Formats: sequence, structure tokens, C-alpha cells
Amino acid sequence: MKAKKDYVKPEELIVNELIQALESGKTNLWRKEWTVKGGFRNVLSGHEYKGSNPALLCLQSSIRNWHLPLFIGAGQAKSINCLPKRGSRSARILQPLQRTFELKEKDENGESQYGSYMAYKCVPVFNVAGEVIGMIHSVHTRFQFLTFSPTHKEIWDMASKYLNL
Repeated sequence: MKAKKDYVKPEELIVNELIQALESGKTNLWRKEWTVKGGFRNVLSGHEYKGSNPALLCLQSSIRNWHLPLFIGAGQAKSINCLPKRGSRSARILQPLQRTFELKEKDENGESQYGSYMAYKCVPVFNVAGEVIGMIHSVHTRFQFLTFSPTHKEIWDMASKYLNL
């Protein structure tokens, strides 16, 4: 029977990395703007990360010395026949999840009432620069004949320039 792997919560990983960065004595980590030109984006969808995610990605990019603000989930990478490199490190972002529940009280007509709240799930994403095998070439092959929206063209230009394609 296999030994059960110890599970480390994503929140603990982020905090531990922050503590390691503080203890490393590298002061240049803390002299960085919390923004990036063009914003942190998902390379396939063009979605610009919002909320606390840009700060999380900026922090994790600084710690890991990533310079390209383009990320992709493992499932998305797999869908275009790319894989995160063995041993590569992911960044963690927060995915919002709308949850609904039935209230105990009924309305005046006897109908069920519902409430909702926002929950968050930690999701790993990978930086496309060097962390995902075949990423940029696969994206280029998949999208080169399509008309890019400005967002996708912007992303492709940024990735191409960075990787000298």
C-alpha cells in the first residue's frame, strides 16, 4: 500500500515562500512595482487577472524570477498538447466561486428562498516562459491562421518578443 503524501495547503505554500524570501536577505525583491505593463494574463483566453491575483502573481514572479506575465493552467496546457515541465513550480491564484444555499425560512407564498456567498479556491497556474514545454510554439501553431483580437495579438507579440520567436 502506498504511503499517503502529506498535503500542504496552498495558503501555507504562499506564506512559506514569502517567509523564505524575507529570510533570504534579497532586498531587491521588495523594491518592485506591484503592477506590470499589460497586466498578468492567461495566455490562451487573454483574461487579465483581477482582484488579489495580480499581487499574488507579482509576488510569486519576483520570488521565482519570472519576467513574462503570461500564465496557463495545467488543464489548458494539456488541451493544446503542452505540459508543465517536470518539477516546475506553479503560482497560486484565487478562483472565485459563487455558492448558493436554501434558507430555512420560506417566503410569504411558502416558496423556498435562497442565499448566496462568494468562496475562493486556490488554483495553480504556470508561467509560460520556461515552465511549460512546447507552450509558445503550440500557441503559435494553433492560432497563427486565426484573426487575433487585440488582446490575443498583444499577448502573442509580448511572448514572441520575450522568447525571440
